[in-house]
Parts: sequence; structure tokens; C-alpha cells
Amino acid sequence: MSSAQGRGFLRRSGIVRPDLKPITVLLRQIQASMRHATEEALRSSALTMAQANLLTELAYGQPRSNAELARMHSVTPQSMVEILASLEARGLISRSAKPEGGRAMPAELTREGHAKVLSVHLAMRQVEERILSSLSKEDVSLLRKLLEACLNGIGKEHSGGGQ
Repeated sequence: MSSAQGRGFLRRSGIVRPDLKPITVLLRQIQASMRHATEEALRSSALTMAQANLLTELAYGQPRSNAELARMHSVTPQSMVEILASLEARGLISRSAKPEGGRAMPAELTREGHAKVLSVHLAMRQVEERILSSLSKEDVSLLRKLLEACLNGIGKEHSGGGQ
């Protein structure tokens, strides 16, 4: 037995590998599957994933500028301008200059935007139910707590407060 075997590693075809997939790999696989399923579920709403995510962010957050939204969604400011323009043209968001001046034009949901968020939530709920279908209510509750703890942990690390 090699020194790597017996300590969380397997040897297959002469290659030593961890016997468990890293959690980051599992999360990436879940995210890819979830994205595909969500895109399918959103088809009837005529929204892209980026548009749906942005509407959801605006529903739960405060009005945000183009630059803030671009940073939050890991897209270029130019891409965010296109996403915002498409949602504004459809009457789902409105943007207006801040009274205190400056170039920022925070985006806010319109009444139609709030209604569209409900259809987005229904689509996302269907995907969530598929993902969690093999878990008990207790397991789902525990998973939520663990994911929130992970998110808090990585948030502390990025804000300089991690230990």
C-alpha cells in the first residue's frame, strides 16, 4: 500500500486521487446542473439567467448603480448596461439620476418588475425542489444552515475578518 493510500486517497490505473471529490468540485457540478435546470424553467418567462438574477437582487436589496450591480454579478460594466437596458425597455426596472447629482442611476423594480420576480421565484422554487427532492426537511434545514455558515466564513475572509 502506498503512503497516500489509507489517508483519504485511492490509487486507480497508477494514478493517486483523493477518495472523495473536493466540495468545491461538487458545488461547481451542482451550480452547472442548477443553471441548466433554471434556464429551462425560465424559458416561459422570456428572461435570461442574468436578467432573473438581477431582478431577484433588486427585489431583495436596495437600489444599486450599474457599477455596483456589475461587481456583484461578476460582469463587466458594459455587460450590465446591456442587461439593465433590456430590462428597462421591457418596463421591469426604472433608473433615474440621484437627487444629490453624479452619474449614478440606481435601478429599481417597477410594478411589472415585482410581478416578474414572482414568476422567477416560482421557476427557481421548482428547480430547488428538484435539487432537494432526496433530502428530508431536517436535512434541507441543516444544508441551509451549513451553506450560510460557509458563505459567512468566506465573506469574513474577503472582508479581512477571516481567521
